Amino acid sequence: MSESGLQKSERLINLTMALLASRRYLTKAEIFRSVEGYSGTPETMERMFERDKNDLRDLGLEIEVGSEDPLFEDEAGYRINPKRYSLDIGDLDQTELALLSLAANQWQNSLFSKSGQRAIRKFESIEGLQEPVSLALPFMKSEIPAKHFALLWDAVESRKELVFTYHSLQSTKRRIAPYGLGLHQGYWYVIGLDLDKSEIRNFKIARIDSDLTAGKKSGAFERPVDFSLSKYFDRKDHENEEQRAVLNIRVGKAQEIRVAAAIQPFNDDWDRAEIAYSSKSELFELVAKSLTSAIIVDPAPLRDDFVQWMKEKRHG
Repeated sequence: MSESGLQKSERLINLTMALLASRRYLTKAEIFRSVEGYSGTPETMERMFERDKNDLRDLGLEIEVGSEDPLFEDEAGYRINPKRYSLDIGDLDQTELALLSLAANQWQNSLFSKSGQRAIRKFESIEGLQEPVSLALPFMKSEIPAKHFALLWDAVESRKELVFTYHSLQSTKRRIAPYGLGLHQGYWYVIGLDLDKSEIRNFKIARIDSDLTAGKKSGAFERPVDFSLSKYFDRKDHENEEQRAVLNIRVGKAQEIRVAAAIQPFNDDWDRAEIAYSSKSELFELVAKSLTSAIIVDPAPLRDDFVQWMKEKRHG
């Protein structure tokens, strides 16, 4: 019985995740045991692997072949160097990038929640992974439920007022006239006039509660003719005093930090990352996602603030 296109796609994704996450060369035997989708006789799995390897290379992925000890004729192993794993999608405008980012996020959530995550759990028995594998896309996960995005997009296009609970330093009810929806520095925001404060504000969509509702009346407000998302974000960037932090990140790990930081080799296990930030909370969220693969080194007060922030998160 021939396999379906979905089965092969899932196996290719699982294989990519395993080879990308590995700190050493994986033998075929280890791949067949840990990567879901390989089954049948040894000869069948061998043929499947050879086809998969060629397919990944045709997609532009560089698969390295080698062994742990070059002085001995050990069985050949395979891996993908994270530093050479990238995706060039050319120049995109804001709308194209927004839609592509959303599609990628939904694809990862739907597919990796099943077979991909099972592959990672199996692979932990070999490698002991310390953080989830990141695909190192040129944008971060949107963290927006699909129903939120559809409602927000419609509200902006139809000029409907929005009401929601917003979680920041405290939870507050907000009522806004949404002017735009955009992706900025890896995070989604809705920007609009806060109708209670009479000020244009931006709201990180990941902090909007599930009670988000839109008014039924279209054309409930007029967006200023001179409003521009790019100009708004540029102004906000200049208003927020930029600061810099130095982090140690594990070699081949913390991909989201690598996208935003300047990286220099430090030693065999760690790289040194220098990252610019204007919001401590967003920096702390980024570091926390990397679990034990990222450590704030300097400045020391920032490191202490991060420790306190983590304690508060753990204790609610």
